Amino acid sequence: MCCKVIHNIFGDEDSTYLFRRDLTRLAAVLMPIARAIQCLESATTNAADVYRYWLAIVAQLKDLFERDNLLRDKMKYPQNVKEDLRRIVNYRFKALIDSERAMNVYLLAFALDPGESQEIPVA
Repeated sequence: MCCKVIHNIFGDEDSTYLFRRDLTRLAAVLMPIARAIQCLESATTNAADVYRYWLAIVAQLKDLFERDNLLRDKMKYPQNVKEDLRRIVNYRFKALIDSERAMNVYLLAFALDPGESQEIPVA
């Protein structure tokens, strides 16, 4: 039974190609998040790192979407998928970092972290 279902899904080359293509696209979106989680599991992680890795996730997703937008007719991600992903990332940002429970501890730790020299632009 199980083998028959698998054969029905991946029996032809087109289905296999589409599955691999979609899986690669999903991995490209999830990879920055997976890397950040792996780095945050370090014994030397502090509150500043949470914000730092969040910035890295957002920057990598922004680069991925901008590169995709340059493809125009050959875009890998439809615009509605990009908007959904942005909405999810923004929701998670508000839940984790920009919430009353966090009380800006991650942003404050990031700004006051003596471990790295960083310039925060003043408006």
